[in-house]
Amino acid sequence: MLEYLSMRIGLITHNYPASKDDRQNAGIFVYDIAHAIQKLGHQVFVLCLDAGGKSEKDVVPVTWFSPIGGKKKLGQIQFFNPLDWVLFFSLLVLGFRATSRFCKDYKIDFCIAMWAFPAGVFALWANIVKMVPYTIWALGSDIYIYARYPILGTLIEIALKKAKFIIADGIDLARQTGKLAKRHCQFLPSASQMPHQSKLTVKKEGPLKLMFLGRMEPVKGLDVLIEAISKVKDLDFELHCLGDGSLLPSLKEKISDLGLQKKVVFYGNVNDPKLIYNRLLLSDWLVIPSRSDSIPLVFSESMKANLPVIVAEVGDMVELVKKYGVGFSFPREDSRKLAVILKDVIKKGRVLIRPYQQKTKKAAEIFDVNVSAESLLTMIQNGQTKSLDITPI
Repeated sequence: MLEYLSMRIGLITHNYPASKDDRQNAGIFVYDIAHAIQKLGHQVFVLCLDAGGKSEKDVVPVTWFSPIGGKKKLGQIQFFNPLDWVLFFSLLVLGFRATSRFCKDYKIDFCIAMWAFPAGVFALWANIVKMVPYTIWALGSDIYIYARYPILGTLIEIALKKAKFIIADGIDLARQTGKLAKRHCQFLPSASQMPHQSKLTVKKEGPLKLMFLGRMEPVKGLDVLIEAISKVKDLDFELHCLGDGSLLPSLKEKISDLGLQKKVVFYGNVNDPKLIYNRLLLSDWLVIPSRSDSIPLVFSESMKANLPVIVAEVGDMVELVKKYGVGFSFPREDSRKLAVILKDVIKKGRVLIRPYQQKTKKAAEIFDVNVSAESLLTMIQNGQTKSLDITPI
């Protein structure tokens, strides 16, 4: 383990779980990286936008703040709606105030902004008024969505340029973030704290088991997967779906209309990481049919569970699948091409899986939250990123 000068680190985010058992979205990684940094001998304090949750007591203290009308989540803000502009400006004003108080109360030495908006803008404010250095860990929505808005895009660009260094959780995302900021941006993968290996001995038998793990929202593409399996429903397989979201009722209705009730199982939200991991171990293929994604957490979790993948050709997943040879890819939203792949893997059965399983271990090595924490702290202490060889491509 590397040794560092102990620091008081402020982690600013808009997505942090209300408890350690709340493991439903990107807040999982923020929670895990905060605790990984804490274990390396630093004091970590979190400032988070409160969308209604209250945190349990934890070794990492959390300060919550709410804008006017603050029950609406950040991703639900519609910038063509005048009322949402009121929410946007209240978010900035109250966020600036909360950030100043946060840095003062906890005597913050360095801020980690997760992600560029709104956290990066708040970290920029802390740098201006409190002289606190910061880094920004960019997310896909920062660069591909928020940076396209006129005022917001300018704020994000300034925040990226003023940061001590910048990082991104995707390979192409790092390239695009670097172009926007006109400076080097380092790829640093996000990953959750899941075991790389399990003592559970699994004997896979019966129908081939496909798995979907994620939010049931349009961007995650479960409807594309369901359309694909309807084309191969006469074959021997099961689809196990973990997650919840606005599409769940309509997806269940579609399953019924297509006569797939005996093929598809919905589990709802599963927060226990051990149960999720065991479900991954019991599966044969993980399918990630996203319409838009960089490197979703579920990709790294599947690698740790020795589970090959079938992914949509979006973001960095297809690049990783090709480099490490851990599965197949299909064109975005193309249920017909996905059905062709599913037909092939189902007919060939578990014999086909073994060569892919042997390659997942190498891919899993780059998705270790503890390695990411050590790399991040090295960057903070060195003040630059170019000497770190952590880019897998």
